[in-house]
Amino acid sequence: KFVSNVLAKVYAGEHLRYRNVHHCRGKELRIVCEKAFRVDVDGEEEKAQELVITLMPKALRMRVPGE
Repeated sequence: KFVSNVLAKVYAGEHLRYRNVHHCRGKELRIVCEKAFRVDVDGEEEKAQELVITLMPKALRMRVPGE
């Protein structure tokens, strides 16, 4: 239910109003769990107990409306 209700609203930014969704800023995100969880990495599904996501500054060029 969470996936269908919340993830569908991510692109519009409407997911941030849910109490179980947290918004933070940083250069690295580390998730550590006691049990393995499913992770989709570039279309490939993997299982992991720890996941580290690191932001690479200026790795993507983006066009934003109004610029």
